Amino acid sequence: GLSEDIRMHGQKEPIILRERLILDGRNRYLSCVKAGIEPIGEHCRGTELPEEFVVSRNLRQPPTFHPPIYIREQ
Repeated sequence: GLSEDIRMHGQKEPIILRERLILDGRNRYLSCVKAGIEPIGEHCRGTELPEEFVVSRNLRQPPTFHPPIYIREQ
């Protein structure tokens, strides 16, 4: 799956964060952790609420619910 692909080819897209909250890239984050790879994150600089960012980013995908994931402090 994705973790094997990341292990073989690296993470191709960053995980979008607001502070320590993952706004986009939940599966990439979990796959990096599973693969033993340090996830690459990028901080969201927008002014919209986290919920607005997520809805806007995912408008073209089928709706699914995933509980929030916070990255570990280092």
